[in-house]
Amino acid sequence: TVSNQQSLHDFINKKTLLPISKQDKITNRILAWIVDDLQPFNAITNNCFRDMILEYEPRF
Repeated sequence: TVSNQQSLHDFINKKTLLPISKQDKITNRILAWIVDDLQPFNAITNNCFRDMILEYEPRF
């Protein structure tokens, strides 16, 4: 028989998305930082910046 049950590995490693409202809040905070601190918009492509965001909120 074929099981539709998810494997334990898949369950543990499943990425759940953030609600759109939370994504918007984070995006707005990042934009406010860019504007307030006169950062270039490409600051978000910096690997250290991306690592920091992933550390704070891996689902973003």
